Amino acid sequence: SSTIVETNEALFKMFTVQTLVDYNICPLALYGNNIVLGVSARIDTPTKQTIKAQLPDPKIHFQCVLLPEMELKRLITGLNVTLTTRQLNQQGNFGYTEDTDIEYEQYVINPEEVRKEIRKDKVISAQTLLDSLLMQAIQENASDIHLSMRNRGIRIRLRINGILKDVEQGSPIPYDLGKQLLARVQVISRIDTQHKDLPQDGQFKFKLQDLPCEVRVNSSENINGLHIVMRLQVPQANLQDLETLGIDPYELKVLKDAVDADNGMTIICGPTGSGKSTTLYAVLKAIDRIKYNVLTAEQPVERKIPNVEQTNIIKGSPYNFSEFIVAAMRQDPDYLLIGETRDKETATEIIRAAITGHVVFTTLHTNTAALAPARLIDLTHEPYLLADALTALCSQRLLPKLCPYCMEKVEIPSSAKLREFGIKDEWLMGAGNFYHARGCPHCR
Repeated sequence: SSTIVETNEALFKMFTVQTLVDYNICPLALYGNNIVLGVSARIDTPTKQTIKAQLPDPKIHFQCVLLPEMELKRLITGLNVTLTTRQLNQQGNFGYTEDTDIEYEQYVINPEEVRKEIRKDKVISAQTLLDSLLMQAIQENASDIHLSMRNRGIRIRLRINGILKDVEQGSPIPYDLGKQLLARVQVISRIDTQHKDLPQDGQFKFKLQDLPCEVRVNSSENINGLHIVMRLQVPQANLQDLETLGIDPYELKVLKDAVDADNGMTIICGPTGSGKSTTLYAVLKAIDRIKYNVLTAEQPVERKIPNVEQTNIIKGSPYNFSEFIVAAMRQDPDYLLIGETRDKETATEIIRAAITGHVVFTTLHTNTAALAPARLIDLTHEPYLLADALTALCSQRLLPKLCPYCMEKVEIPSSAKLREFGIKDEWLMGAGNFYHARGCPHCR
């Protein structure tokens, strides 16, 4: 298939000829409020500002596509150029997005029908495939999408309830389409395709049935090729209550007491992906946000909470977690939520905030709650202050739940079987019934 790159007089009138020649850019197409510009190299911030200043409507956003310089010059002189999709792929000219507010168009696609078309060798676009994956991920409540290149195609997996599951059931997605899919993700997440050998971060937004969603993207190269992981975030999703997190009643009371405390520090511990952020947002929901001034520092802000002053800490910026705490102390806070404690400066400022009449919640990457004090002492070298500041330590793990659609009662396993799992008979006194999920379309 081929992509016809066309120019027309109406698009040219959006810019002065001097701008087109000086910056070697060319308007290619206009789709709704999105204009596609051909460029020969990445454009800098002053050029972006010049381009935006010449757009007739501030609601119009632009997306750049890298093209060979000679072809750009031919376009500017009014010639049409035809580039095949294969040529664009080989030249690395899938482009990059320069504006984070570009509207991400949605399509109603049945993922099963998409896979059937792929098996029938019908032509399908990378954008259509991406849309179907995003729809399926949202419908199945997946937290991540993994895209991994292989010799004969691409492997696609979803992380559902903490477990990775393959998406394709039949033949794998063709190699060329897999490369186009990865390139498309790089384009909309603003990842520089010219530096494929370096790990890179990006993000993009989309809407599904009027539900705004955000995706954080990380790409890295390995011996198999490009590997991309997309973390899905639904900012307007309903927050969970502390009572719905499956926390033991006694431990739930400890956590609620920490929320109601007059001051002190509560630390949520656990490895990556154990649900620490979910617990912190449940804590925010439990706070009376009308009565108290609640400030947060997150990297990044995953969900927008009403009546909470949320700050997005940009990676690599001088304004880090510790600087935020120093500034926040002058804004009369009652509650502080710090996304992560990872260095001496942040740990020191958190402890100072906790012992001066503020309630602080944060996370720490330790495997157990017992290791948290030792980690903080190692960071701050002030055990006497830590003893006064610390209110509670919580360590958590993410456990899969049985599918409610196919859950059924089973006989109590034998003592020998229970011992294989480290379960003692006396622990089951009055435990009730045992269940297992036999498997159904809902739990795949």
